[in-house]
Amino acid sequence: MSAGDYVGSAVFVVNINGMELGFSKISGLTSGVEYDTYVEGGGQMHLFYKPSSTAGTLTMEKGISMVDQDAVNQLAPGVPIKGLSITLQKNGENVENYYIESGMVVSWQLGPLDALSSAVAVKTFTIAHTGITVSKG
Repeated sequence: MSAGDYVGSAVFVVNINGMELGFSKISGLTSGVEYDTYVEGGGQMHLFYKPSSTAGTLTMEKGISMVDQDAVNQLAPGVPIKGLSITLQKNGENVENYYIESGMVVSWQLGPLDALSSAVAVKTFTIAHTGITVSKG
């Protein structure tokens, strides 16, 4: 496998509640299960799946822009998410799709404002969700 076969993490498309939005960084794309253990009298251990009791969280960073400010303003804390997809792409083709059926915006935070810097103002959104489904292209 050559280096050209790997997918970079820089090209992705985000769709939230039917709106396509551009984000500069996303973290928290994880999946797992909760489990209990049970040890038999003979010492053999068994693992049992149990329903999740906690929500996952996704963190999304976006530079503030005048172009899509109306759409971003709809992502206020308490706003329900009824469909969020993140599509990872390479050479214009979809490689993997990460889908969240339901969630909620739980907070946003504005990065530092610095009159002596030329950096882009960045808003960070935290979204709690009920799980991520992964599918190929």
